[in-house]
Amino acid sequence: MQMSLPRLTRLAMILIAATPLSCISEQQHAPAPLSHSATETIQLASTGKRQNKSSKIADKLIFMDKFEYSVSREKNHDGYTTFKQMGGWSHIKATNITGSHAGYLYTVDKIPGYSDSFPGRNSKKVLAIEARAGSMDTQTDFYLQYGREDGPNNTVPGNVWFQFWIYPNNKLNQRSAFGHRFKFIYPCNAPYPCRMGKMNWLHTLGNTTAEPFWLNQPNTELFMTAVDPFNTSIRYLDAPEWNQFKIGQTDVSEHIVPNRWTLVKLHYDTSTSSGSYEAWLKPMGGKWVKVAEWIDGLTRNFEWKIEKGSIGGHKTFRMPTTIGSYDSWIYLDDFAMATSEESLPKY
Repeated sequence: MQMSLPRLTRLAMILIAATPLSCISEQQHAPAPLSHSATETIQLASTGKRQNKSSKIADKLIFMDKFEYSVSREKNHDGYTTFKQMGGWSHIKATNITGSHAGYLYTVDKIPGYSDSFPGRNSKKVLAIEARAGSMDTQTDFYLQYGREDGPNNTVPGNVWFQFWIYPNNKLNQRSAFGHRFKFIYPCNAPYPCRMGKMNWLHTLGNTTAEPFWLNQPNTELFMTAVDPFNTSIRYLDAPEWNQFKIGQTDVSEHIVPNRWTLVKLHYDTSTSSGSYEAWLKPMGGKWVKVAEWIDGLTRNFEWKIEKGSIGGHKTFRMPTTIGSYDSWIYLDDFAMATSEESLPKY
């Protein structure tokens, strides 16, 4: 089913040639209709529980960090231990933790310009992701890492669900801006930087939508894109070859805007030879909107055939890693990873 014109006209239709993300080249491409991506309304309520490997929910809710602990923005080696022991992360790199590079990771109980409560149940603190690519004139390299590069296969399942609250700040002394695309959830099955054959997808954020619309919004706003970095398996056949592996939002009526909490839900499935990517957004106080649907065998003119040796999940992921061009402040609350949608926290 084709998307209706009224839905598309909610945003200006500006075709762009996007800036490269490492090895990925960008060229503009006119919009084309996809399979229908329905709007879903799902009522959520939170468990309010922090990651606990011994708990009953650990079977399906694999990981959750509510960030209810204190890590300072000031250089503090204790932050490394706190993120590991209290948050459940395996490795941390940030200017305030390890001395590099151009990014800070810490927790806060207040956000400049924001006075309401945080969206997580009983939430008193949130994670701050502060990128200083602009003022330091460099690309960032900082992250929280889950799992180990030499760890067990499928630590990040092939059929995986992520959910988190996100708040890009653009008030007072935290005027955030973003480029066309930057890495946000970066999985791998080998030592970083990940190489061909060792990752099935890369989740990115940026102010352009990629396929099928190539909308370009102000650089304070964010859209989501799934990328096959090595252009080996994802194929949107209505696009030119150089853009077929950059699949974005199939519904642009909702996206991540500054100074608002948005609940993000992601579903990647590479557990069989047919891959899929789906995404939903829910503004705080609003309803779910399904903003991306790319399913091999269902989405028109779309293929995601996964070779036998690549079927499955990943050993680890990092968040966010590289953010270029600008300074930005992103806040997260209640980051969760699960093996099923039903296992995600409810709000």
